Amino acid sequence: MRCVRHGAEFFKETQWEGYEQFLGGNRDLVYTNGVSSQVAFGFPTATGKVGSKGARANLLSIAKLDVFGLFVNDTWSIGKATVNLGVRYDRYGGSTPEQ
Repeated sequence: MRCVRHGAEFFKETQWEGYEQFLGGNRDLVYTNGVSSQVAFGFPTATGKVGSKGARANLLSIAKLDVFGLFVNDTWSIGKATVNLGVRYDRYGGSTPEQ
């Protein structure tokens, strides 16, 4: 008996990132007489540009990930003996384009 399998994967991802203008992270506690009385939440408020005009034009950083993979697997069975041979190729390329 013989069984051949093969497959491929191709994936392109782009991530846009902003920053928060709060110094202490995404929340800030306000104390009165040693007791927390208010919580101020910070939200991404990026003010720069990455060179594009559109919904994400005010975000400051772009990161990219490209994934490519191929595989071939072949199996031979004769009686109780089985031989399984295969080859796989994967490429992951992460980058931060000029900004």
